[in-house]
Amino acid sequence: METAIPNGNAGDEALVDAGVGTNAIKYIWDEQDGWVQGGGVGASTFADLTGNPTDNSTLNSALNSRADKVISPTSGNLAALNAEGNLTDSGYKSSDFVTGTETIAFTNPIPFNKLKTRLEQKTVNENIVITPDTNSIVPGAETYAELIGDGVHNLTHKNIINIGALNYDKTLNMLNSVVYQRIGNRFYYQIVHQYVPDTVAPYVLYAQIDGGADANKIKIYYNELLSTSSIPALTDFTATGETTGARNPTALEYLSDQIILTFASNFNSAEAVSLAYVKGVNPIKDEDDNETAAFTQNVFNEQFVLDRTNQIFDFEADKISITDATQVVDVSGTKYVKKWIDLSGVGNDAVQSNNTRYPFILTDANSNKGVKHKKLPQVPRKII
Repeated sequence: METAIPNGNAGDEALVDAGVGTNAIKYIWDEQDGWVQGGGVGASTFADLTGNPTDNSTLNSALNSRADKVISPTSGNLAALNAEGNLTDSGYKSSDFVTGTETIAFTNPIPFNKLKTRLEQKTVNENIVITPDTNSIVPGAETYAELIGDGVHNLTHKNIINIGALNYDKTLNMLNSVVYQRIGNRFYYQIVHQYVPDTVAPYVLYAQIDGGADANKIKIYYNELLSTSSIPALTDFTATGETTGARNPTALEYLSDQIILTFASNFNSAEAVSLAYVKGVNPIKDEDDNETAAFTQNVFNEQFVLDRTNQIFDFEADKISITDATQVVDVSGTKYVKKWIDLSGVGNDAVQSNNTRYPFILTDANSNKGVKHKKLPQVPRKII
C-alpha cells in the first residue's frame, strides 16, 4: 500500500527497511530538498513473513531468528524486552497509552478506529496483506481486530515484530485476533489463537409447560444461545397432548437459549404432552450456523400440584423423582400420602410425618421430562 511520507524537521533522521538481509537506508531531512539518502547503516530489522493464521509456528520461528536484530535499550518504552525480543508487561508505562480516535489503514481495509478496543470481526475469505499506515498511528496505541479463518486463505504480515500475548477480553468463538502496537517507529502485531470454531449443533435440554397464564405455551430450553437469523416455520413444530390432540403453535418467540411456542388454547393439567420438530427451510441453529437436528421431545407438564384435601396421587413416569418445594401449612393437621409408580411397575409411597402440605416438582435426571399425571378420586384417608 502506498502511503504519504511525513515531513520532518531540521536534523531529523529516518531509517527505511529495504527488506530481509538488506541494509536499512538512512535518510536525513533537508529543509530545501526534503528527505535525502544518507547511506546504509546496518542489517534490516524487519522480515516479510507469510503464514496461515491457524498455525503461527512459521511466524514465531522467523521472528525468533531475528531476535538479535531487535534493539535492546536500557530505558524507555522498550526497556523490558525479553530474550526473544518480546515486550513484557513491565515495559509499559501509563504514558504509553493514549485516548481518542485514530485510524489505521490496511490494503484490504480492516478499519482500526479506536484504541484498546475490539473493533471488527472479519471473515478471511481472501488473501489479506496487513501493512500499517505510518501517518495515522499514534505511538503507544494498541488495538486489535478479530479474523475468522476459513482454512484456505493466508494472511501476509509485513514489518512485524512479535511482542508476546496481550491480555484482552475473549470473545466467544474468536479464532484469531490481530493485535497492533506501535512503539517509536516500529510496528507490532500479535496473532492470538483464543478459541476453536464451534462445530457442535445445539440440542434440547428439556421442554416444559409452566401452567397458569402460560398454560398454552411450551418453553424449549437449549444448551446454548440460538441465532435469530434463522426462524423456523410454525408448521415445523407439532405438539401432541393426551387429551388435546395434535396441533401447531400459533406464534413463537426466541429468547436467548429458549424458544417459546404459543398455542391457541391451554394444555390440560393432567395430560401428557410430546413435542416434535422437523427441519424446514429456516432451521434452528446456533450463532455459528450449526443446525439442530429434528427431535421428538416429551414435555414436562408442571401444572399439576396437590390441593388441600386428603388424597392419594398416582404418577406414571419414566424414572421420575419427587422433590419437595414451597411449604404451605395445613391448619387441619391432616397428613398426605404421595404415591407414584414408575414405568417399571415399582410403587413408591412417601407419607408426610407432620401437618405441612408440600406441593412437589417432578424432575428427571436423564432429561426425559415426560410425565403422565393421573389424579385419583378424592377419598378420605387416615394415616396412623
